[in-house]
Amino acid sequence: MRQRLKAILLCAIAAAVGASTLVLSSQKQAVDAQATIPAITPTVDAVSGSDTSLNISWTLAPGTSLDSIEYAYRRGTHSSLPSGIQWAEVADTDDPADGSADETSQVISGLYTGNNYTVWVRGVKAGSTAPTPTGVTGATTGLWTPTDLTTRFANSITRDAITTYWHRAADRRPAAAVNRFTVVDVKCEPASSPTSGGWTRLAKVASGRTATGLTANTEYLCSVRTSNGSRFSVQASDSFSSVVSIRATTLTAVNAPTSLAVAAETGHPGQATLTWVKNTGVTTQTGFQYRYAEGAAAVVPDWPTEADGPLL
Repeated sequence: MRQRLKAILLCAIAAAVGASTLVLSSQKQAVDAQATIPAITPTVDAVSGSDTSLNISWTLAPGTSLDSIEYAYRRGTHSSLPSGIQWAEVADTDDPADGSADETSQVISGLYTGNNYTVWVRGVKAGSTAPTPTGVTGATTGLWTPTDLTTRFANSITRDAITTYWHRAADRRPAAAVNRFTVVDVKCEPASSPTSGGWTRLAKVASGRTATGLTANTEYLCSVRTSNGSRFSVQASDSFSSVVSIRATTLTAVNAPTSLAVAAETGHPGQATLTWVKNTGVTTQTGFQYRYAEGAAAVVPDWPTEADGPLL
């Protein structure tokens, strides 16, 4: 009985040693495979005719055998590989049937205009990858320029505030990049004495801004430009798009009419006539607006803008 137990115990020890040997052998193969995978350092260039793409390229030593090649990128300049970065496989379009990844370039599209990107490339062999690759930084070009500038008096009575509106250029894609990261600088200044400064940076990408406290009877030059902001800029300072401007002239504040009266319409229930006396000294008046609410405790609505319809 003792001899039988001894034999079983020896078999169990042998099996454990064999399993351990297999694990060590597997780990050694993985280390050996990693040691034979060459480090790949890419070159990053802008793509001609595109503000939202980068071309990455690299060279492989003769005789290099890889199962696949992967790349990753992250916006901004990075000295080390960020945690959680996503890797993508380079498609083997040269000769997929040869069983070896030998591509030496990849185009990355859908990027943000005018921004730095750090790119990494690594080889894969037998499930192992090369040691931490070296990141290389390149930059996309261009910035979208605002289009279709229009202005409107923010206050149709005092005429001392101008709102400037603009559209985002459709040819500067992707829209998500514009909406999330590009900022807008705006300013309104007397057209007779424009300056190089005076810009106000909006916290988010917007489509309009109001300048208040303007001088009456003065022509203003309202300008808009976009910037990628120094945090993500290709340059040490901000890089800017072309400046787009529009002119608008403020008017003298209009004096209110007098002798306002309301009378019920005889024979027309539910209707009333509103009368007033125009201020004859006003020369810049272009029309009248009215507003009303039902009931003594009703909330009176805001004044309509000129865009809501013609003046009386």
